[in-house]
Amino acid sequence: MPNADGQSVLPWSFGHKRFGNDELPDHLLRISNYHALEAISESTSTDARRWLNSAVHAGSAIEIFAKYLLAKQNPTLILDMKKASDVSLLHTIGRSDVGDTDDAMNLQTRGPDACFKLIGAIWGPTKVNQGCASRVLNARNAAIHLGLLDRAQLQEALIEFADVMTEMLRLADVDASGFWKFRQVQVERLSSERSLHAGLKTKLVESDRFAAALGPVDQDAMRLELKHEAEADHEDMMPRSTVVMRAQCPGCSRVGRTFYSTSDSSPEGDYDGRPMIQTIAHPVGFRCGTCGLELTLGELEQLNMAGHFELETRGATDAEIVEYDEYLADVYAQQSQEFERGR
Repeated sequence: MPNADGQSVLPWSFGHKRFGNDELPDHLLRISNYHALEAISESTSTDARRWLNSAVHAGSAIEIFAKYLLAKQNPTLILDMKKASDVSLLHTIGRSDVGDTDDAMNLQTRGPDACFKLIGAIWGPTKVNQGCASRVLNARNAAIHLGLLDRAQLQEALIEFADVMTEMLRLADVDASGFWKFRQVQVERLSSERSLHAGLKTKLVESDRFAAALGPVDQDAMRLELKHEAEADHEDMMPRSTVVMRAQCPGCSRVGRTFYSTSDSSPEGDYDGRPMIQTIAHPVGFRCGTCGLELTLGELEQLNMAGHFELETRGATDAEIVEYDEYLADVYAQQSQEFERGR
């Protein structure tokens, strides 16, 4: 719609670009996709401050995708009809020649729950309905307004996030693999870990109840204890574990022990030096001697406590170098055969 000077007026802007209603749904989809991928990416960090980013991104992704669904039907549906101004209504029906185009940046839009409620009304029985993403939105609000969020709360929110996003992608007929890209495996794992997380949550509640009876943690004493080397009798070791390290208990906040198995890497090195082998420690479980909390590897992964680390680096022996060279030769021969068969 041109204005009085004959110039086209476009209501929406992002970066250096202005665009009209016809491009609004695609823009919302792209921005939701960005937030969704960042939510998964930030959740893998060991820095708890980045978990706040994960919660914010997850809440933003789920709200903006809901508005994408509604804007595909009609941009007017994203408005909060109780608060929307006349200019806002005109913007969303394509009459951007009325009023200041910057007013489009201050539209009173539906909140997430109102969007979900309308989606439920339009598409009928579906997982997407009022209250479907309460854990995601609560986590986002806690992260934004208080900077508070523990790993269990984030994991619970992410599981719900994966479920609701999966359903909205289905409703929108958007290809999930194209949307999630290389994060799809992590998203599918979140959906499958619902029962595992429920068990973990029960364990943490029991641990927290036990910790409440102990009183406050002496932080200085805890930090000092964490610096000491951990020791464990043979009978105390977890199956397949050979290394034990002290770690803060995610339940009672006292000092517990993480148990690790070890494995050697392949010989690696440059052309000038002798190939080296790294001994890597991989977690197998956690146990707290104070509150009795015991965690499996799957539960450690949910709490983002499953990081591996290098124990030592040594020079590869002649026998190890020969064995690895023979292995590479076998792999190359097999690949060559498969290539010849495929020609």
